[in-house]
Amino acid sequence: MKPLPASIEELKTNERQWEAFNTEGHCVVTAPPGSGKTKLLSTRIAFDVAAYISPPQGAACVTLTNAAAGELARRVNSLTDQSRRNLFIGTVHAFTLKEIIRPFATVCGFPDLLTRKIATNKQVNAAYRSAVAEIYPRGEDTRNVISTAKQHLTMLATEDEWRKAGARIQRVAQRYSEVLADQGLVDFDSLIRAALTITEQNSFVRNLLVAKFPRIYVDEYQDLAPALDKIVRLLCFGEGKKSLLFAVGDYNQAIYGWLGSRPELLKEIGQLEGVSPVELKVNYRCAQEIIDAANRLLEVGGVEGTRSGGSVEAHYCPGGILRQYDKVADTIAHLIASGEPEHEIAVLCPTNDHSALFVEVCRSLGIPAVNQGSPYVSTTFTALVEQLAVWVVHGGEDAVDPSRLLLDWKYLHESTQDGLESEVALLKAIRESTAGESAASFLQRLMSSSPGNGSGLLRSEDQASCTELTEMFAADGELAHWTTNELSERGRRKGQVQACTMSSSKGLEFDYVFIVGANDGMIPHFSSQYSASKMAEDQRKFYVSVTRARQETHIYYSEWIEWLTTGNSRPSGPSRFLRQMGLV
Repeated sequence: MKPLPASIEELKTNERQWEAFNTEGHCVVTAPPGSGKTKLLSTRIAFDVAAYISPPQGAACVTLTNAAAGELARRVNSLTDQSRRNLFIGTVHAFTLKEIIRPFATVCGFPDLLTRKIATNKQVNAAYRSAVAEIYPRGEDTRNVISTAKQHLTMLATEDEWRKAGARIQRVAQRYSEVLADQGLVDFDSLIRAALTITEQNSFVRNLLVAKFPRIYVDEYQDLAPALDKIVRLLCFGEGKKSLLFAVGDYNQAIYGWLGSRPELLKEIGQLEGVSPVELKVNYRCAQEIIDAANRLLEVGGVEGTRSGGSVEAHYCPGGILRQYDKVADTIAHLIASGEPEHEIAVLCPTNDHSALFVEVCRSLGIPAVNQGSPYVSTTFTALVEQLAVWVVHGGEDAVDPSRLLLDWKYLHESTQDGLESEVALLKAIRESTAGESAASFLQRLMSSSPGNGSGLLRSEDQASCTELTEMFAADGELAHWTTNELSERGRRKGQVQACTMSSSKGLEFDYVFIVGANDGMIPHFSSQYSASKMAEDQRKFYVSVTRARQETHIYYSEWIEWLTTGNSRPSGPSRFLRQMGLV
């Protein structure tokens, strides 16, 4: 049986998945952890493209992260042998830039956006600092000014909300945009806001987008920022012809409030007229004891597993978080000695600093470990550079399929017509690279092999991240000491214990998960006690963390909490979440 029919047959074994697959009209799927939503989404896309969408029409699938977009694209490609030029699968940023800004910015009054470069994180932070320095006198407390301005811009704050924040906060936001514009730069939030304005104010733009994409798919709908939510609603629920929406997500896994997302989004969209809501109920990932413990945390009902057993345990560890690290590392050493693969073990830490410290503890004991907290923004480009470094350092042993890397390399460039020439140039660059050479020279060699010496890169987050990496790897950069070895460690998952924050663990899964720092004041964060919404998000974040494990989740707490950046500590009991789960 061919891949697509076989995948459809598998969906029939799950009543709710089969119901969602067969819905006509708009469909919103609530998908708890491990419920197979990626399989459902990719199968539905592949089937719709083959059965309902005739060229030159296409479909658009929007994701939050590059990793999710890459996984969906690979699955859809594996299910169909049809090549569809207008099938878009990518991040929200890529969609707004490629499908709205580029084709319509000039005619809709935003021509300058096409000449600006995407600002790097460093440039964004510098522009904000410059704006604050102009508006606020030296010595005044401005610790929350930048975060407040960012939040109001992301949330599309009303004039009344800006007034409540204060005139100076609003002026900082305005001046920040002006500073970037003066430098010929623009950030992603500004592009998305411009895309919303273009779509909102021009009916011909909406009509063309609907004609091009009669079906729109959204992964993790609850994580959409307000501007993207409005664009989707304009295309799928506005006046005139509309696109059909197929959205998946889980309000219990909404953990990006600082990006402007709201867990209520999924429920709201599911209650609109003409929308069929479907709630998946089977968790294929976690053993039943893990599901039960997680369900108690959020008082979730009806989610069942397919495997009995498993465990969730809380461990009191006197001596603080550093002693917790020693205890966890010792347990992990025994797991590895018993034959458990290193990459099936994860340690979830309160901050990136804690993740880095835990990796140091592991390595001092001879345990291979990698900190997944990235010093730079993770994009399609950075992920590809890391994988190419794996190819150089480890050869075919741990590298992603080389043919896929070549396809990804071509994807990054404006023109794919000279594919063979581009592939040959990349292969030559890989052959000339060596393990242990500086990351700076490796990156320079890669870019020299690309069309136009790098000028062919898409003008998107990939161009910005290329600039960011170049600056970090430079002689005076913070990663000047990096070699291809460090790059390959970030790209190579196999054979290494994974350390990351709870937030960045979303979308991942392991056999064994260790959560450290589970004390009140750290998990949940002490500031959350003043905000019901922040406390609820911390609770959902803990739910996500617990459900990363297939077999066992181990949670550690001590009699006090400590902050690595300041060295301060204070007494604290176990996290209230442990009590809610009945673990202490």
